[in-house]
Amino acid sequence: MATNLSADGRLVGTREVCTIFSITDRTLRTWVSVGKFPQPDTNIGGRHLWRAATVNAHIARAMAGEFAVEKHVVPPPPEAITAARRAKRAAAVARATEPESALT
Repeated sequence: MATNLSADGRLVGTREVCTIFSITDRTLRTWVSVGKFPQPDTNIGGRHLWRAATVNAHIARAMAGEFAVEKHVVPPPPEAITAARRAKRAAAVARATEPESALT
């Protein structure tokens, strides 16, 4: 990730923001829609533009770890899945083989 942009009041477009964060424009749109990146400060001629100060503030928050990658849940090992399936199947078979009097 790049360091701070010059905060001379200039506007930064989508392409430059994507270059700074090494992301695609689609990812940037997603980040904006879910609140992971600020809304554009202005739109001129259909172009989304941010003030350099806005991007700098976001860079500072990102560097501070505010936007850490979410932890992924580790799936159970295959043998645990197999054991759970066996237990579920055994319970279904037990229910199917119960006498009718036990069901009422």
